[in-house]
Amino acid sequence: MPRILTKAVATLALALGCATGAPTNPPKEFVQTGEIRMLKNGRAFGASFSDDRIVGTVIDLARTPDGSWRGVLAYGAVDVSVYPNRLAGSGITILREERPGVVVYTGEDHGRRVRFEISASGLVVSTPRWAGSLSRTGPGEFGDGMVKLFGEAASDHPPWPQFALALIGTFR
Repeated sequence: MPRILTKAVATLALALGCATGAPTNPPKEFVQTGEIRMLKNGRAFGASFSDDRIVGTVIDLARTPDGSWRGVLAYGAVDVSVYPNRLAGSGITILREERPGVVVYTGEDHGRRVRFEISASGLVVSTPRWAGSLSRTGPGEFGDGMVKLFGEAASDHPPWPQFALALIGTFR
């Protein structure tokens, strides 16, 4: 079927569905429970999350009814399953390791290696676009405000997998 005709059929079907009173499920309002912000070279990057959504500069993911996460991250599609200490699927594989006083996230984001280490003393980031170590300068703050964590992101046990995916979305 030609592209224009396909578009017309889809538009007509949508209009008929609305006209017949077909039920619609408006998206749930996004109310963030945590956020990561980073300032780099005068630009701001970041990602916010809730129980079922992660949105930011280059990320838009939603939790599906089966508990997986789907959406986009920069230029790639993401569809990952969640396990107690691992994310695995198209686009992303992340392992989470918790030790006393430190949490380490390692893995791949669309073929690029990533590593984040968060401890009482600081934040270590290693991605293809950003690598460095920032000292903790206050509660939820690293590198004199270069990176700030808000809400659940600043807690001792931020929510899994939202925090890990928000880190990737922030430092991509």
